[in-house]
Amino acid sequence: MDQVDAAKAVRLRDLTLERGEREMDALRLYDPQEMQDCFHASRASERLLRAGNRAGKSLAGYAEDARAALGLDPYGKYPTDRPLTIWLICFNESQIGRTAYRLLFRPGAFRIIRDKTTGKWRTFRPWESGDAKREDKSRPAPPLIPRRYAPREAFSWKQRGRNIFYCCELQYPQGHPMQGTRIYAFPSGIEAPSGDPVDLIHLDEDLKYYRHLAEYQSRLSDTKGRLIWTAKPHMRNNALRAMSARAHELKGTENPDVEEFRMTYSGNPYIDAEEKRKRLASWNDEEKLARDQGEYIYGLTLVYPEFETEIHAIPSKRPDDKLNRLLAERIVPSGATRYMIVDPGTGVTAVLFLFVPNPAAYGQCVVAYDELYLRNCNARKFADAVAGKVAGHHFYAFIIDDHGSRARQIAAGKTVRAQYSEELRERDIRSQITGSGFIKGSDDMLGRQMEVHRWLTEDAGSNIRFRMFKGRCPNMVEEFANYKRTIRAEETDDKPAPGYSHLMNCLEYAAAYDPQYHPPLEAKPEDSPALKRYYDWQSADMRDPGLSRFLHGPGGTPIYLGPGLGAPTPLSL
Repeated sequence: MDQVDAAKAVRLRDLTLERGEREMDALRLYDPQEMQDCFHASRASERLLRAGNRAGKSLAGYAEDARAALGLDPYGKYPTDRPLTIWLICFNESQIGRTAYRLLFRPGAFRIIRDKTTGKWRTFRPWESGDAKREDKSRPAPPLIPRRYAPREAFSWKQRGRNIFYCCELQYPQGHPMQGTRIYAFPSGIEAPSGDPVDLIHLDEDLKYYRHLAEYQSRLSDTKGRLIWTAKPHMRNNALRAMSARAHELKGTENPDVEEFRMTYSGNPYIDAEEKRKRLASWNDEEKLARDQGEYIYGLTLVYPEFETEIHAIPSKRPDDKLNRLLAERIVPSGATRYMIVDPGTGVTAVLFLFVPNPAAYGQCVVAYDELYLRNCNARKFADAVAGKVAGHHFYAFIIDDHGSRARQIAAGKTVRAQYSEELRERDIRSQITGSGFIKGSDDMLGRQMEVHRWLTEDAGSNIRFRMFKGRCPNMVEEFANYKRTIRAEETDDKPAPGYSHLMNCLEYAAAYDPQYHPPLEAKPEDSPALKRYYDWQSADMRDPGLSRFLHGPGGTPIYLGPGLGAPTPLSL
């Protein structure tokens, strides 16, 4: 009898814990803003949610995905009596891990707090004085799709360490009719994948190839599926503008095929009113249209309108924030992982110095702490200037513009990259993983710009990935203010206008590489000169014909160093 009572007690405890967990399910606590709810309620087969900065479009889009996948859509737009197939189309693979996986499967898509009256969890409302005073009692909401539906074994991974998944097959209770529902994630740069009909396609932000949209749309016919698109207004995206135009033509008609919804930065109640006032006061009329209202802007526009010195280059007034103390005092913390990024040129050679602090202490961030802006530069002048910046510091990697550094200078007969590496090696300047050589920067201009946009934008937890020491990077601040692209009504020039691009290129190469924190290496004896020479020789640009002849002999015949003649023979044990 005691064993029976004990078993009942354990069962009761488990049921109580599960009930408490389910009461905290994010979708049950999600309290959409008015325009978000209009977006959710629409029965149009294609819906566009267009917005400026930090308006709430991404949360609405991924909440729609989660509602469909779990059979919890309050408006009954999706089948609940069979498995569903859902496609997430992100701009690139990095966005799958950083945005799609984060918002669907990790805590923190929004914040929650216990209601003082009912004692139950609900959405945190910072505009209400009662909640604002209890901000320290709020916490990140659980994942939109709870872990019980999406354990790690439910995922097919492309890069597990970066949370880049290919498919998640959700796990339901035994006998559930939706068992077998799958969420697939694809980068927009690949051909639209073939396969079964799709119930819901979510396009997040930009598309790399706009011709793919028609293919996506065709996959919805068999299931009478739906397509949603959450995006900031990209002028280069003709498909996005075409969908806006169709929605405008159908506005006011009964049961339109396409509907568009717009959200604004100024209308987001989750942003502090004083912060909104300061941002809106600092933006010109064109910036307000794009960044607040989510309007398409023609003419000459900033590549990175998200950058604000008040946000990215000046620390906030919270004295308890360790990162802000670093920014205020311009301190590179001990043990931080350092990177050097180079954009070579004869007119201007730009060098950007970044560090990634320990995320356990400072959160996920990358900080630009110094720069070089060298005019009429050559390899020797470059190395001399770098030597004064890197002396006494350990660097994890050096990165360089691949296209520009491949050019050969006629007088020297060597590539720019080779000359720069040789000059660094002569001064014994090297990094942990590249020696005196370099990692090649990405040539995917749109892809690397997309990563910088992500660095500059706050996530759901109000975290900003990119920060900088303003006083040490004056040229970078100036480039942010003048780095623009020319956009015409019928034609788009994605390449930024000439000038003010040198440090911006460095930042883009860094963002595409995605620098991470690496714990400092333990002290060890310095490599011998011969071993250092060998490491440098491993780089293709640093191979020395004389060294190659020494190792291989005339005609490429290997030369074995050691006793004996001919090929070495195995030792007898």
